[in-house]
Amino acid sequence: MKIEPAVRKETMFVSSVSLILSAVMQAVFLILGKWDYTILLGNVLGVAVSIGNFFLMCLAIQKAVGEEKEQAAKRMKMSQSLRMLMVFGSCLVYVILDLPVQLTGYLKAAGFSHIRVY
Repeated sequence: MKIEPAVRKETMFVSSVSLILSAVMQAVFLILGKWDYTILLGNVLGVAVSIGNFFLMCLAIQKAVGEEKEQAAKRMKMSQSLRMLMVFGSCLVYVILDLPVQLTGYLKAAGFSHIRVY
């Protein structure tokens, strides 16, 4: 499947906005004196999941565009369910493996693509 130029463009835009917001968040934690490496790790992993989620949503939309209305709606509902499962699953993996991830940073970073979309 060929990735449409619009998908690339929007994913790059969301990626850059997410990285800028991540840098701001790191700066805030640094200024407050609460920064440590777990904040950085949570932020990096959260942004990666966020960008991946956005990219997969774009691919689902790209596929759904050429389908009938009912089939497209089914595809989008399934895509949303699977993507949310991926986000919660990644969070659960970090907890189960006891990775040194600051979940606050992770969850904030995971929401950065939503800030851009809305």
